[in-house]
Parts: sequence; structure tokens; C-alpha cells
Amino acid sequence: GTECLEELRKLDIKSKIIALTANQTPGIREKYIQKGFDDYLAKPIEKLQLYHILKKYLKEPNENKEKEVL
Repeated sequence: GTECLEELRKLDIKSKIIALTANQTPGIREKYIQKGFDDYLAKPIEKLQLYHILKKYLKEPNENKEKEVL
């Protein structure tokens, strides 16, 4: 988890990285964020939590963007 995150950051990966863990200890979310994760999800994942995380980090398609001509 955190070791993988460190390697990704060394590679200058700009993607959002969300910790997915079974660890639900109080304060653990803050610990993961402090280590450099963008957010945290605890297992088992609830559909509504996953929806909010995806909505938070995935950009909406730009409706004004011109369509690519093939």
C-alpha cells in the first residue's frame, strides 16, 4: 500500500490514488491522507461510498468540447 504509493510518486504519477483497506481503525483515514493518498475507502465497500469517491475524482465530460471527426 504505502510502499507502492511511494514508488508511484517517485515516478511522478499524477493520478489520484485512493487507499482501499480493511483497516477501519479510528483516525486511519487521516493517516493514509497524511502518507500521501488522495482519499480512503474501507472494505467492505458500500455502493454509495464508492459512488461519492468516483464522482469526486472523475471529471465530467465537457459538453462544449468539439467532437473528434474520424
